[in-house]
Amino acid sequence: MQNADQLIVEHYKRGIQNFHQGNFDGAIDAFSEVIKISPNHVDALVERSNAYSAKGDFDMSIVDSTQAIRFGPNSFLAYFSRANARYKRGDVKGALKDYSEAIRLNPNHVESYLNRATAYVTIAEYNDAIPDYDLAIKLRPTTADYYFKRGFAYDHKGDQAACVADYKKALGLDSHHPEEFLMRDKIREIEHPELPRVDPKMVQPTIRMNRENVMDMANIAKARKLAKEVAQAAAAPTPNAPAATAAASPAVVPPVTAPKPAVMSLTQYIARGTKRYEAGDPQGALADFSEALRQSPNLVDALVNRGAVYHSIGDRARAIDDFRKVLQMQPSHPDAAMMREIIKEGVNPPKKSTNTKPGWDEFDEATEALQIGDPKGAIIKLNQAIHANPKEAAFYNARGMAYVQKGDLKSAIEDYGRAIKLNPKSIGAYIDRGDAQFMDDNFRAAVNDYSEAVKLDPKNFKALLNRGKAQAKKDDFKDAVKDFTEALKVTPGSAEAYARRGLARLALKDFDGAQVDCDKAMQIESSQREATELLLQLEKERAKKKKR
Repeated sequence: MQNADQLIVEHYKRGIQNFHQGNFDGAIDAFSEVIKISPNHVDALVERSNAYSAKGDFDMSIVDSTQAIRFGPNSFLAYFSRANARYKRGDVKGALKDYSEAIRLNPNHVESYLNRATAYVTIAEYNDAIPDYDLAIKLRPTTADYYFKRGFAYDHKGDQAACVADYKKALGLDSHHPEEFLMRDKIREIEHPELPRVDPKMVQPTIRMNRENVMDMANIAKARKLAKEVAQAAAAPTPNAPAATAAASPAVVPPVTAPKPAVMSLTQYIARGTKRYEAGDPQGALADFSEALRQSPNLVDALVNRGAVYHSIGDRARAIDDFRKVLQMQPSHPDAAMMREIIKEGVNPPKKSTNTKPGWDEFDEATEALQIGDPKGAIIKLNQAIHANPKEAAFYNARGMAYVQKGDLKSAIEDYGRAIKLNPKSIGAYIDRGDAQFMDDNFRAAVNDYSEAVKLDPKNFKALLNRGKAQAKKDDFKDAVKDFTEALKVTPGSAEAYARRGLARLALKDFDGAQVDCDKAMQIESSQREATELLLQLEKERAKKKKR
């Protein structure tokens, strides 16, 4: 029989998992179960508010976040959640007020600065937006998107030199930024005003629906139906609607690239993108599918459609990236075979090994199969490679990876063992076998494998982090703290390492240390899963102390 605290943790974890998978109704149900048990559970109210906002129910989102503020007046995430919902409902002034309160409570919360800046841009207050972008960049100076947003504000303010500098910085950090074409066109317009503007529609062919057109892969009939249903709403201005939508999750409000006439749902963005594509506007379609993915990064329909458009305009690399993401999430997707065929046709094949020994051609083919999510095909090729050259460790290690991808952990562990026997100094093989042992709940064996990797490379972040996770699973929390501390010495910006060390410290009753780690993790990445779990556990401890 589970006690109330265990049920709260299980429901909360389920809610977080559902949210990240895009199952917002499932997330709402799970957080509601937490709230039934503990009606003043601030974090569950905040997360349910985020889920309501993600599915477009902004009124219910505001109700929940307001309730969270009542029970937790110092919760910056509660104000942040309500600000997002207010912004998306069109209440820009109310959103600005809440973002400012969130910043007062947590001056290091990057997303609050970004969202407040976007709200200022919405009402054309560029002078107020730019200082917020400055602070966001100061906190995370290597994020390309922040420079794009600030550059957009400078452009509309009329400071063209600053706009160009920021756009160039953004492209230097990420040459494949979603707004790459907009930035390059703007730079060209400012630096070479004598040249004619390039109209994307003039250089992109009109797409016709035919067998070779990958858009057939998407549920095009359903998308067309949705397009008809939302076309009028998407085309007509909505009174007092903001010029850009806020993020669906408790992350960053997407950049304002052009005034948008209405606040739309994910389904509406997909439908309008499909309609734009059919009308011969691939760039407009890309903008809509990308917007849907900003709000829900794992939205399969949007990934399939965006990949289809990229493929149709000849951008194979980006199409392949999108299709690979789909296949990783849904290897049995109805159009998986076609996506794999496109990847095979368009991907730059792996460099063929210069090794002339038998088996390496099959190994290269197996590697390609793994890249496109085809573990069965990879295993067939690796069996052939091993038959031709049974003493090559790399073949067994690769087959182990294929077995993991297939879900056969026992066979994977055996193959990693064979690889290690042939090459006892293979750090990767020890880590891979440790990961498989961990997934199979063999935590002691996992610790042993990670320890071997650490012996070979004492500063291997992954080995240290994963060994700490396995130590914690064995309830060896002191050793876990040591490993997470060593991992942080190697990678001091890891939110996960701080959060996991905080959870281990909490298990050791080091509440102050756990709180310090929690604060640090939240500053680095406020939506990090283990950090959220740590917040929940700390709240439970505070509640227990109040009862005493």
